[in-house]
Amino acid sequence: MDQLFSSEAAKVLGIGASTLRNYAATLESKGYTFKRGTNNGRIFQKEDLERMAEMSNNISVNGMTLDEAATTIANNCEDQKPDQKENMQVNNEEFERLLQHITQLEEQQAKFADVNLSLAKQVERLTEKMEERERDQLLFQRLQEAQEKKKRKGIAFFRPSMIGGKK
Repeated sequence: MDQLFSSEAAKVLGIGASTLRNYAATLESKGYTFKRGTNNGRIFQKEDLERMAEMSNNISVNGMTLDEAATTIANNCEDQKPDQKENMQVNNEEFERLLQHITQLEEQQAKFADVNLSLAKQVERLTEKMEERERDQLLFQRLQEAQEKKKRKGIAFFRPSMIGGKK
C-alpha cells in the first residue's frame, strides 16, 4: 500500500470515494498538495491516508466542520511546506532551463528551415539546368543526325555523276 487512487483509498479509510474527494479538495484549498497520476488523479500515500483519517476523526468525533478540520490538518503539515517550496523552486529552475532549451531548439529549427528552403531552391535550379542540358543534348544530337542525313544525300547525289563522268 505505497500509493492508492481515490476509490482504493476510500475503501481503506472506510468512507465514500466522493467524500474522500471532497476532503482532499478542501485540504488542497488550504494549501495541502497531493501527488498526481498521469491522468491528473490524486495519488494517496501513507501520510495522506493518515491525515485523511485524522480529518475524518476531527469531523465525526470532535464535531469540527469540514473547513475547520482541513485548516487544522493543513496547519499541522506546515513542516511539509518548506520542502514543497524548495521542490517548487527546483521545479521552477528546471522549468526555466527547459524553456531556454526549447527556445534554442526553436531557433535551430528556424535556421534549419531556412537552410532547407535554400537547398530546395538550389535543387530546383540544378534540376532545371539538367533538363536544359538534356534538351540541348537531344537537340544537338538531332542536328548532327540531320547533318549526316544531308551528307549522305549529297554523297548519293554526286556519286552517280562521278561514275558517269569517268566513263
